[in-house]
Amino acid sequence: MLGETKTLKKQVNRALILKTIRDEKAISRIEVAQKLGLHKSTISTIVSDLLNTGIVREISLQDNGSGVGRKRIYMEINPSFGSVLGIEFNHLEPKAVLTDLNGTALLETEIPGTKGIDNPRDFFKHIISYIRGAVKKRTPPLLGIGIGISGCVNPFSGDVIDSASFSMSNYPLLLMLEGAVDAPMAVENDANCCAWGELVRQGASGPNNFFFIYPKLMNERKGNPRRRLGLGLGIVINRTLYYGEDFLSGEFVGTGWKKGDREQISFLNKRSGKGRDLNDAFPDIIEELFLNLSVAVSLFNPGCIYVGGIFAERFDEVVKVLSTRLSDSYMGQDENIRLVKRAVFSGFDVARGAAVMFIERLFEIPEYKKMSQLTSLHWDTVLSNII
Repeated sequence: MLGETKTLKKQVNRALILKTIRDEKAISRIEVAQKLGLHKSTISTIVSDLLNTGIVREISLQDNGSGVGRKRIYMEINPSFGSVLGIEFNHLEPKAVLTDLNGTALLETEIPGTKGIDNPRDFFKHIISYIRGAVKKRTPPLLGIGIGISGCVNPFSGDVIDSASFSMSNYPLLLMLEGAVDAPMAVENDANCCAWGELVRQGASGPNNFFFIYPKLMNERKGNPRRRLGLGLGIVINRTLYYGEDFLSGEFVGTGWKKGDREQISFLNKRSGKGRDLNDAFPDIIEELFLNLSVAVSLFNPGCIYVGGIFAERFDEVVKVLSTRLSDSYMGQDENIRLVKRAVFSGFDVARGAAVMFIERLFEIPEYKKMSQLTSLHWDTVLSNII
């Protein structure tokens, strides 16, 4: 127990220093010590280790910003220390984004050749193999992998509680992928990945509370070739992802849903068998979705409602439906229409968000999970794979 306590204390101090350097962009050792209240010798020891490994680098800046006078030595996170791979684990259109530690994309690509690969581990290995072949220039060493997948996900255990993708139910995804690549991994719901991406992109200047709506076409369960529309919501409250009691938050179900319905939008259940093209149904989908969301919007008072996927691609149509069909409703009011914004990372929202999610979790302060287990994603794990 004493050894675990010392290990945790070391990890916490290192994480506190890294987070402070990252948040401040450029900061001196003295300023870090003042902000954290740690002894100078502790700061010196940990910073020296961070400089030696290359996670942190030193920069020289003028004190007064005028370009003249004495320069001081500051520290910043070295974005080129390593790369992180984000994967959209999607049977229909798998995608991947490779980023540096700032979340800047080094590579964005769709993954071909996955048709017929039904085993999740084989599917994952195919993606890794393709990425290795697609990286033409030298990139920083791989620190880890973030995976975004549809359905209910426990991001702390890495288990997929339920997902139409690969027909998963209570499936230990991270455990099953273990050993397929020599890098730590983290898994998250796809809509939550999108929310992670916007949360970090906006930074402190962005809304503290928002929804991210992520629509996607999905295959039905195994053996059924029919595609359906999947709708997921990432919910951020006080700049923190909200998961609900059993990791079921954001699994949208319309008020007209009945037991046995396959679609989340009741309008689509009523037109079952009348054609599979969703284009003509798009206005009706938007109308029903936002009518249902009006209750959540009025209760939670979000600062923004981001839309990704096909809603971002057809954003003008979304706004048109809100301003015409819903003009007399709560969501059709000008102040609420202005809340709806197109996601910036459209097309690679999930993959980029998965990479960002991994980076954010890597810079979190370690803590005990269930009072006995250390979180598995921390710098000791990462460094042991690249040094």
